[in-house]
Amino acid sequence: MNVKEFGEHLRKLRKAAGLTLVELSKLSGVSHPYLSQIENGAKPRSPSPEILSKLAPYLGVSHMDLMYEAGHLPFHDPSPPDDDTTSLPYGLDILTKLDDIEKYLIYDFIKYKGVVLTDDDKKKLLDYLDYCLYQKQKGE
Repeated sequence: MNVKEFGEHLRKLRKAAGLTLVELSKLSGVSHPYLSQIENGAKPRSPSPEILSKLAPYLGVSHMDLMYEAGHLPFHDPSPPDDDTTSLPYGLDILTKLDDIEKYLIYDFIKYKGVVLTDDDKKKLLDYLDYCLYQKQKGE
């Protein structure tokens, strides 16, 4: 889906939710001029994952749905999770579809046990994984 098509998709979702641009802006904290630019395809690229995470709850879709439609995810499993016990989108199976956990960590909106990980948290996690890999290789 290109940027213009994504904007049209976002407009349809907003209207289906019964919201005006101003109402969605107030609820999500995303400025209404920016929302208008997205809907009109006036932005050179799709909104960031962080912006999409702010919009999704008010548009009646999941953050992952918007991530996929905006082109941030190369694949998408539209089936909802069975429960909310995992912090990974749609369960651990997402990692089996990625060839490297580092690719998963680039997305802005990641939770662990209900807490959103900051960029610093993600860097520390990657550093720890590098250390573990080094120890494993050193032991071989």
